[in-house]
Amino acid sequence: MDIIDDFSSYAWAIPLAAKSDAFPTLQAWALACEVESGLKVGIYHSDNSELKSDSMWDWLLSRGSQQQFTAPYTSAQNGHVECLHHTLMGKARAMRSSCDVPVNRWDEFVLTTCYLSNCTPVISQQNHTPFERWHGHKLDLSHLREISCRAFVLIQNRHNPKVYSRSVECVLIGYSMDSKAYCCYHRASHKVFVSYHVSFIESHHLSTPLLAIMPAPPIPLPTTQEPSHAITIEEVTDVDTPPLPIPSSPSYTPEAPQCSPRMPIPSARHCAMEGKPYISPTQRAVLEVLAMADRAQAVTLTSQLPEDALALVISEEELRTLANVFAAMPDNLEHEFPDDPTTYSEAMASDHAANWTTALMEEFNALRDLGVYKLVPWSTVPPGQKIMKGRPVFKLKHDQHGKPARFKARYVCHRYSAIWGQDYTKTSAPTTCLESFCVLTHLGAALDWEIDQIDIKTAFLHGLLKSDEVCYMYQPEGFVEAGKED
Repeated sequence: MDIIDDFSSYAWAIPLAAKSDAFPTLQAWALACEVESGLKVGIYHSDNSELKSDSMWDWLLSRGSQQQFTAPYTSAQNGHVECLHHTLMGKARAMRSSCDVPVNRWDEFVLTTCYLSNCTPVISQQNHTPFERWHGHKLDLSHLREISCRAFVLIQNRHNPKVYSRSVECVLIGYSMDSKAYCCYHRASHKVFVSYHVSFIESHHLSTPLLAIMPAPPIPLPTTQEPSHAITIEEVTDVDTPPLPIPSSPSYTPEAPQCSPRMPIPSARHCAMEGKPYISPTQRAVLEVLAMADRAQAVTLTSQLPEDALALVISEEELRTLANVFAAMPDNLEHEFPDDPTTYSEAMASDHAANWTTALMEEFNALRDLGVYKLVPWSTVPPGQKIMKGRPVFKLKHDQHGKPARFKARYVCHRYSAIWGQDYTKTSAPTTCLESFCVLTHLGAALDWEIDQIDIKTAFLHGLLKSDEVCYMYQPEGFVEAGKED
């Protein structure tokens, strides 16, 4: 049984032996929550299932609470908890498959998934965790470990001679719900050990020789993680041995790993939220150029081509010089400012409220002058036509010194609320091809061309929409025309 609090998004996952246990379990849960929070649950929203009974109704009347149900065979009306249920089950299946644990232990992974979900920041809580909203303080996450990693549980409950093993190897499957301990599954005995005295070997503690076959080493990134103390192959043996062969069929030839050249680069806000170090574009360019220089030196030492042929392709000295030029750039050249408002309320509450209002007025005036929209009465909207909402997108442009240069605002439509085939029948997303842009700039630099840059203040795709492709939107918040509210 899955329960979620609408205010804090805090969730509970309670395994049931039978559906008839739902009502007694809910009574025990309500009593525990009232003792913990000091508040009484006012409304219970559920589907038409085992909680729709006379005993449940009498219990709610005695407490002064209400019960609301979804329409028959319409679980979507209880979408909050339905989304929670699908999320928990999907993650639990992935964890159980990764741990290679029998199916009858699925409930352990549902509890683990629910616990980790409460420790994860969510957008609806302003990037706070449900645990913080429910308990009023932040949770210490230093005890979290990688699910499915190797766990060695210390043997303490019996006499253990010195010559015997001091621990038993298990796999981590979760955390204890009533104590500060770990739940570890022992495959040989099919038992779950709950213990605090556990040593772990996680994936980032391992050292693999498969990196030797990669043609290019990964770019070194700054990290705050302490160096691993796991025993490596070099520490076990004193003789030089070649890398271990990859088990494969006789006709298989190892190929270099391929990935998309357009890798997503995390922003400063994303890195701060996940506790990872942020690398600016300039620093990333320096690291890439240095890696290219190292690969060029390796090619020079191993290739059998003439030296003048390699010089036509790449020059190590030129790459080193380019890296020094990048390193000499100021740090604030492309400094990101993650404090741009994300909603209209945040923009009006900021110190630049007047500037954001002016930017929005310029946006709406440009759209009105270009004939993008027109105001129509509510009575003219066709029956069944969905009226969608919109939201402003704010971006503060800075100059080379980091000072505000331009307040930019755009107004976009919430198209994710539209239904395919009913509200629209086709989509289009014109985007810039970054590869073509890189080719043009490379040609300009190689052929000594002059490249000019222009900035179009207001640009949009002009097109005549058919009568069945017209979209209806609410008037923007804070910019509703007087006398035309409806």
